[in-house]
Amino acid sequence: MAKPGWKKIFWAMPFIFHALAAYSAGYPGEVFSTFSFSTRAQGMGQAYTAASDDSAGIFSNPASLKLNRNIGIESFWSSLLMGESGGVFYANPEICWAADFEYLRSDQGESRNGLGEAEGSFQERLSQAGITYSDRLKFRKDLYFGLRAKFLKQELFTEKDSGWGLDGGLLWDVIGRETASPDEIFCPLSLGIRIQNIVSPRLRLGSEEETYPLNLRFGETLRLKNGRYVFAFDQSLDQLKYFAWYLGLEINPVPGLSFRLGKNIKESSIGIGINILSFSLDMAHTFHEAGSRQLVTLKINLGWTGSLRDQELKKKEEELKALEEDLFKINLRTRKNPGITPEAREAARFRLNHTRELYDGKEYYKSLKELAALNEVLSGEREYEEILHMTKAQLLISQNKYREAKAVLYEGLVIEPDSEKLIHMLKRLDRLMEYIRE
Repeated sequence: MAKPGWKKIFWAMPFIFHALAAYSAGYPGEVFSTFSFSTRAQGMGQAYTAASDDSAGIFSNPASLKLNRNIGIESFWSSLLMGESGGVFYANPEICWAADFEYLRSDQGESRNGLGEAEGSFQERLSQAGITYSDRLKFRKDLYFGLRAKFLKQELFTEKDSGWGLDGGLLWDVIGRETASPDEIFCPLSLGIRIQNIVSPRLRLGSEEETYPLNLRFGETLRLKNGRYVFAFDQSLDQLKYFAWYLGLEINPVPGLSFRLGKNIKESSIGIGINILSFSLDMAHTFHEAGSRQLVTLKINLGWTGSLRDQELKKKEEELKALEEDLFKINLRTRKNPGITPEAREAARFRLNHTRELYDGKEYYKSLKELAALNEVLSGEREYEEILHMTKAQLLISQNKYREAKAVLYEGLVIEPDSEKLIHMLKRLDRLMEYIRE
């Protein structure tokens, strides 16, 4: 097949530039650095490096896969000034793997010779497919990492080439989903970084070879009022020398409804998200100096597999019931054998100090297990009853069972009516429940 002459490409370049102007500055692979294949991300001004927690988020930060609450499928479509883009994402955080495919395609244009005469049509196509692996670091449960291997393909006229690359990411829940105390639950802070083209793809069209440069993007996300307000800020350093900024805001006034605003150096955006049962529909509109575009995403959460968070809470609930049964059995033995030696009581009090350290370190399950072992000796003592009921309450709060936690604290106050620790925690829990009702 004959290759196109460079004169044809020269005459076609204005069309290509116009078609891609809404998201491309011209260096190799720049479109994949500045364009987000996520309607939610676009609605938030593409400030998504630390905010991503859905299937399409793996493109913005591969480390976010592990934070997906459900196994899900997501399809994306966007109109461009003179073309379109789309993508499909599948994320399974349970096994830590995800797959994705994205494409960008310009409208059909006419190629012309050196005299300006039409000689046929052309269309530029860019596509990529990726496989992502993500998990949390063993030594830091609030720090996540991800790697995304990608295969890219580009076509223009009869020229086409493909190449491989590798992206990486980190995400740190500074005040995170699983480490937040009842006082901090409204202000979880996440920091993220995406390293694009750790292994740089190389594509050749004609006699020119393009090597995708190393790009960095940093993100900070703050969630207020238990996620009702989400503020996101990203900074990118493309080719390690060109700086850009991105701002995003998401407001969730009621469950299942989201409003979004975004702004970056190139464009402004608005968006809305609707979630009904296992289906979500996201829409966004961006305003750019070269024109505007519409974006639509349909998400399907595979509900029959169950929410990973729900599975985790169910497992913790079963463990809590087992510990309650152990405490009940120990109480029965205590009533049968009331005699406790002073030495045994002193040794139990010493172990209680270790239990208090576990509680202060937020290791509530370990603390409750220790308390179950000490129940036979220390049951009825003030310090023991305080830490026992506070530990039970913390475990229930972690499962969002606020009323049950409140009942446990009242139970402790029946035994120790003057306990300042139990009274303080009860007041704190009341404030938490008031914020949630708001």
